[in-house]
Order: sequence, then structure tokens, then C-alpha cells
Amino acid sequence: MPFTMAFIHEVQRIESIIANNLLRRASEDTKIGNHFIPKDTLVMFNFWSVNHDPNLWPNPDKFDPTRYLTEDGSKAVKPPYLIPFSAGKRNCPGEGLAYVELFLYLVCMVQRYRIKVEPGTELSFEAVFGISRRPANLPLFIFEKVVH
Repeated sequence: MPFTMAFIHEVQRIESIIANNLLRRASEDTKIGNHFIPKDTLVMFNFWSVNHDPNLWPNPDKFDPTRYLTEDGSKAVKPPYLIPFSAGKRNCPGEGLAYVELFLYLVCMVQRYRIKVEPGTELSFEAVFGISRRPANLPLFIFEKVVH
């Protein structure tokens, strides 16, 4: 189960569905690092840049669920800078429910099916950006029922 949660975390990190949050307005003068943000400035949270920042993620373009596992692999740990549901006061109130649903849906699928693509199909993280990100080339998935 820890590896399943680590897998979900890594999918959310490497393939941010929403690359940028909605516009927000600074409610007061703010300083972040060396940057001054005056009151009423429109700001946007760039999830993509956080999720691919090499200062936060070693080898950020490599898919590696083990980055969330404790040393003995007994627990998946979600770092505070993994923010697929935004962050702060305005993060998604359904985050907890979404994680339960993602976990249950994924586990049910992999328990019942062997999921494959056609031999020779090349999988890619290439995406098309719009309001949300979507795969540029979605392969045809083959679901073979697992017989118990």
C-alpha cells in the first residue's frame, strides 16, 4: 500500500493536470525571498515549476515513486511542496476524499486487470497545454481481465 500511494504522488507531481492556479490578488504588500509584491498585484501559482524544481526534486524529469518512501519502504510520505490540490487557505477542500478515491480506484483496477499497450508503443510525458494539461498522444490501453 505505501508503494501505491507513492505511485499516486509521483503521477500527480510529474504530470500536473493543472499547470497554473487561478489568478489571485495580493491582499497586502508581501515579500517572498528577494521579491516584493505590492498589494493588489495579480499573482499566479505555478504548480508545474514547483513540481519540476531540481532544488526540491532530484532528477525531476524522471518518474520515481520511491522518492516518497521511507528508507525501509514501509510508509509513503507526502512532502509539503507536493501540491496537486493547491496550497494554503484556498487549497481544495476535497483533497482527502480525492486521495481515498484515487487509491481505491487504482487498486481495484490493478487487482482486476493487467493493463498494457500494444507492443512497440512508446509512452511519453509530452502534453498539450490549455486550461488543463492533457497527453499529446494517448496510447490505446489494453485491459486483460485477471483470472483468480
